[in-house]
Amino acid sequence: MDQIANTILSSGRSAVELAFFILLPVMIVMLSIMHWLESRGILNRIVAAFSPAMALFGLSGLGIFALMQVSMVSFAAPIATLAVMARNGSSPRHIAATLAMVLSLAQANVVFPMAAAGLNVGATIGIAIAGGLLASAAVWYLFGRSLSATQTTNESELLPDNADKESAMAVIRRAGKDAWEISLSALPLLVVALVAVNLLRLTGLIGTL
Repeated sequence: MDQIANTILSSGRSAVELAFFILLPVMIVMLSIMHWLESRGILNRIVAAFSPAMALFGLSGLGIFALMQVSMVSFAAPIATLAVMARNGSSPRHIAATLAMVLSLAQANVVFPMAAAGLNVGATIGIAIAGGLLASAAVWYLFGRSLSATQTTNESELLPDNADKESAMAVIRRAGKDAWEISLSALPLLVVALVAVNLLRLTGLIGTL
């Protein structure tokens, strides 16, 4: 029983350190970059430049935006983008291809903190994007070919409005707020996951596997 209690306490400490000393700083930096690119309209220009090539994989402008959100922010970031697509006339086929890509990508809130443990971030993101594009193409050309591809809205009009450019300090404050929410919401899952892993290690099951 003492071992179980110690495992829970040590897992809790590890989860807090991971959430607030690794995940939080990384998320602040990545979100600051993302919000700055968005506020200056650079993100929209990137999306517009890559849209023709990404259309081959069944992705629209908002689909590329979702790809960048997962790769630079977190898995939860493109949820709002997918909701906008569903609400504003994107075709079911485009939405399905985008969702398949999102589910296949490596999320930034895991990849960048794992760099501290020796993960090759560049290779991981590259392989993940290739897998995401393969997944979206598979849905567009194979699994979702029976879905309607008719769009009722020009998606370029649905990208973030950058009419009011934020100052650098405003961007950093907004990024800090978002990063805090992401880190705080991840903490319970981190604790449970680390407890489960450490208990499996304690029972010898991981060693057996």
